[in-house]
Amino acid sequence: MGKPNELLHALSQPVNVIRLTVANIGARMLSRLEGDDKAYLADRLAVIEAQIERFVAITEQVDAIAEQGEKA
Repeated sequence: MGKPNELLHALSQPVNVIRLTVANIGARMLSRLEGDDKAYLADRLAVIEAQIERFVAITEQVDAIAEQGEKA
């Protein structure tokens, strides 16, 4: 895991598992809930997904910077 792109790939793997788990929880549980509980869970899952998107954006930026460094 010496190169930056290898490190970024290693970091993305658990994030992908978290993303799939969040989607599975939503798919299974949201249909079983109603009212405030359903809204609360949907909101919390959306917060997690937003943070995953933020992480992905940051890793893409780091990857682009690393590529520029390798070309220099």
